Parts: sequence; C-alpha cells; structure tokens
Amino acid sequence: MIKLKNEKNFLIPEQVLIEPVNGMCTSRCIMCSYPTWTRKPNILKMDDYTKILASLKPYQEGIKMLTLFGVGEPLLDKEIVEKVALAKKEGFKGLGFASNCTELTEDVSRGLIKSGLNTLIASIDGIKKETHEKIRVETNFDTVVKNVENYIKIRNELKATNSRILVRFVRQEANRAEWPEYHKHWSKIIDKKYGDRVIKVDVHNWGNNVNSYSSKDVNKEINIHDFICPEIFNKLLIRTKGEISLCDADDNIFFDLGNALTEDPIKAWNKGKFAEYRKAMKEGRISELEHCKDCSIPRSLILKLDQEEECCY
Repeated sequence: MIKLKNEKNFLIPEQVLIEPVNGMCTSRCIMCSYPTWTRKPNILKMDDYTKILASLKPYQEGIKMLTLFGVGEPLLDKEIVEKVALAKKEGFKGLGFASNCTELTEDVSRGLIKSGLNTLIASIDGIKKETHEKIRVETNFDTVVKNVENYIKIRNELKATNSRILVRFVRQEANRAEWPEYHKHWSKIIDKKYGDRVIKVDVHNWGNNVNSYSSKDVNKEINIHDFICPEIFNKLLIRTKGEISLCDADDNIFFDLGNALTEDPIKAWNKGKFAEYRKAMKEGRISELEHCKDCSIPRSLILKLDQEEECCY
C-alpha cells in the first residue's frame, strides 16, 4: 500500500488542478479519451478563475502544486499567461501544466517564463517525426521540437532559475523502441541545473489503449487489494465551470461533487464520494468501486514510484 501523506481528519490536497480549457485540443492523440468527451467545449473565464483562486487562498500553504490543466490543450486559452501571473501574484507554489507545444510560440514562451511558470511538461512521443505524428495525430513534429528547444533557449537567456522543463515520453507500443535514443538526445538539450528532466510514463487505459501496449510493461503483478489510488487523497480537480471532479480519469464528471464557484472546494473534497471512496480504498475494497476497479492509473503511478527517476510532475 502506498503511504499516504495526508493522514488526518481534514485533508488539504497537495496538488490542485484548475482546468483552463475543456474539450479543445490541437491534437488527436491515439491514447487520449477525446472520442468519449461529452462536456461542451469551454475556456475558464478570468473572473471565475479569480474566484477559484480566492476560494483556495486559505489553504495555499498546504497546496504544493497548482496545475493549469484538464481535458484540453491549455495554450488554447489566450489568457493563460495572465492566469499564471495572477496565481504567482497570489502566492501559489509549484505552478505548471503539460502541453503538446503546438502553440508554444516565442511570445507565449517568453510570457510564461516571465510570469513565473515553474514547470512545463512538453509532450513529445518519439525521436522520429513519423512516430510522434502517428501518436500525436494532427501535430507537426518539427514545429513542436523547435518550439520546445526555443523555450529552453529563452529560459536560459532569461536565467529563470525557478522554471524547469520536463520533456515527457508516453511509452506505448508505437514508440517503445525509441526511448533509449530519445532519452540520450533530449538529455543533451535540457539543462539539469534548472531542474530539467527527460521522463517517460507508461500509457494506461484512460484512453482505452492498454491492449495495444506490451503486457510486460503495463501488467506488472500488483494485487488490487494491496493499494489505494493516491490521486483521490492528494489531488483536487476543478473544471472550467467550477465543477469538482473525482480524479484525472473523470473527464465527463461522474458525480455531482460540488462547485468551486459557489462553495469551499476543499470542504467539498473532504466529504461525500471523496470520503466514501477513500474509506473503501483504506479497507482494501478498491475492486468494489465502480470507477476505480478497472482503472490502470493507480498501477501506472505505482510503477512510476518504483522508478523514482522516471516519475513526472
């Protein structure tokens, strides 16, 4: 069982995700759940974002990471730089997000770095153009690589020591053979003195793609009764209209768990289905939970913990 970091009556999430963009992306990744999205495409309004930050403010000392990410490409939010800047002004720590980097222009890169973005996870899924574009359909490999390299160059020029980049490889059947060369290549481009890393994560069934991936990497022998999912103990997700969702796999919002625009989101995160699911997991009953029993995300997290150097932000 994974040791919990929040063993107390009232939990404060170590990570809060605020979704800036829902249902909009510049890619159609083969491992993504986009074919099943049901929520209407939306971009989080600045006024609503400000309200959400205010609701989190009393708990910010316990929040180690604030992530502007959800079901969509965050750089499609034209106010993303302003949102980063506001969160940093309000004193939130560990600000970051993942991006496919198709929209990571020079102006956007400079704006994000100057605004205080702490972590950018750059999603590049191959060392070869054909591999990346086979996985991240509708993206241009050359553009993405150029954008990421330019981000690193700008960061270095600005000497932004509080800004790191994680070049991330989602390992799956289509690219698994390229990881060694990929790691070697990008390790020469990043700068470890800024905290940069080249990381890999294994594909999971969030996008119903596990069957296309090698069983020896995904299906490690782990007894489902022997662990819990740390996501539900350590992470709070708030969607573009303020909806509170259960976990990363909850793209379409399984339950009515409250709304951060009308109530205290941390209090909502401590009751109802959250409390019910945590209790069941602690009692070894994860296999009884409708939305958890067949999910491979907990297994993926455990595999990452087994190889700490490969864990991502």
